[in-house]
Amino acid sequence: MNIKTIMSVAIGGFFGGITRYELSALLGGDGILYANLLGSFLLAFITYYFIERGLLAAWLNAGIGTGFIGAFTTFSSLATTIVKLESQGIINC
Repeated sequence: MNIKTIMSVAIGGFFGGITRYELSALLGGDGILYANLLGSFLLAFITYYFIERGLLAAWLNAGIGTGFIGAFTTFSSLATTIVKLESQGIINC
């Protein structure tokens, strides 16, 4: 793995985490759910449209898919939000 790919994933991860935080701050507990749904859709779209067609460089694919979307859809944030909502009686799992 080269430095360009590593930096792309790091920068993408930074912006993905910031975007997830801002979305959850804007929408409250629902923000994490929306982030995971949107991120899943984006990853499928990007994988199919851009990566399968070879429209982007490999380092940029890694930065967007692994870095940005990986940080945007962090499962631990979703799990924490579900536990919080369940303890408040908002949802019942």
